[in-house]
Amino acid sequence: METNGKTVILKYANRKLYNTNTSKYVNVPDVLKMGVDNFIVVDHVTKGDVTFDFLVTALSLHFRENPTAFETVKPLIVEKLGLNTPTN
Repeated sequence: METNGKTVILKYANRKLYNTNTSKYVNVPDVLKMGVDNFIVVDHVTKGDVTFDFLVTALSLHFRENPTAFETVKPLIVEKLGLNTPTN
């Protein structure tokens, strides 16, 4: 799998995350602090890229813990998805 110089985070079935650069277990906030363009999350067993799934789960947990945080990013999401564009 091509990583393009990104840090590889291994995701284990028990939800543990392992940073292959530092050879240490990390948590979700540690990974997110790297910036989404600087890491790739790989399933330990299948070796498949699960970065998207990781990010969706991380966002879901964040918004569950901080319900008002969604209102902050909602306009950006609506804009990026083109949901505020009037239809003819």
